[in-house]
Amino acid sequence: MISAHPTILDFGFILGREWKSMRYAVLAALVLTACDRPAPEWKGWVYPNAAFLPDDVPLGSFATLEECRASARSAVMHFEERLVDGEVVKADYECGFGCRADGGLGGLNVCERTVK
Repeated sequence: MISAHPTILDFGFILGREWKSMRYAVLAALVLTACDRPAPEWKGWVYPNAAFLPDDVPLGSFATLEECRASARSAVMHFEERLVDGEVVKADYECGFGCRADGGLGGLNVCERTVK
């Protein structure tokens, strides 16, 4: 189908090889720009009861340790120190770097490094 109005691709035909080279350069620039962003490597968890770690609240993924810590500290404030069955229960958190779900451990996250 021939369009009555030229499109940007029609101008590529008019410009010839220069347009083709420019198209690839623009595409390469877009791909490299997308790759320039660091992938989130940190994951955070809050433990409402620091004495019982299987009970955790995942916080998600973060680009930096500082972002993970800030989110975790904010979440811990929602689980203030409290009495449960006469015992004081405190919340805690941890941030993990390079975490992957381990199928051999039932999907438990195993991290290269964990910090508070």
